[in-house]
Order: sequence, then C-alpha cells, then structure tokens
Amino acid sequence: NSLAIRNEIRTLGNLNNPSGLILLLAMPQDRHCLSETLCTIRSNVEVFTATEEDVNAPAPGRKRPVRVGQVGLRCVYCRSHRTDRVKRATCFPDA
Repeated sequence: NSLAIRNEIRTLGNLNNPSGLILLLAMPQDRHCLSETLCTIRSNVEVFTATEEDVNAPAPGRKRPVRVGQVGLRCVYCRSHRTDRVKRATCFPDA
C-alpha cells in the first residue's frame, strides 16, 4: 500500500483502484495541533460509507439503525475482517 496526500486528504492504497482506496481520518496539519498519540490513532482510522453488509451486521446496543451511505469510522486493520467484526471496531456517529 502507498500513502498519498491529495489536496489535504490522506489515503492508503492504489490510487488507480478507488474501490481499494482507504480514506484516512488523519490530516497533514494534525501534527501541528494534536499529540503524537492522537496523530497515530487518526492515521489508523478510516472514513467510509456504510454498505448493505454494514446495515445487516449485528450492532447490540445501537439506538438507531445504520443506513446505506451513512458515514462511518473504522480501524484500517479491522476493515478486512468484515465477517469477524470486533466489537466497537466500526462506528456510525449519528451527527
């Protein structure tokens, strides 16, 4: 995987294959205003949109259902373990 910065957006993966591209929560200017720990965390979290698979995944304790296209956050390492989801590895904020 390669790290790329395009207009302040950080991505991992092959730029020629958008379906395999990971949009990172991290921003280049993070290091100027966040601790090293927070920078590391943000560099390992991706922003994505929910699929039908995400909508149908069990989410005990969730108050509102996930909708297709809803923005979510997840660990970049847990993204490949979609069938063996680790509790709290994926989050769909309400606002």
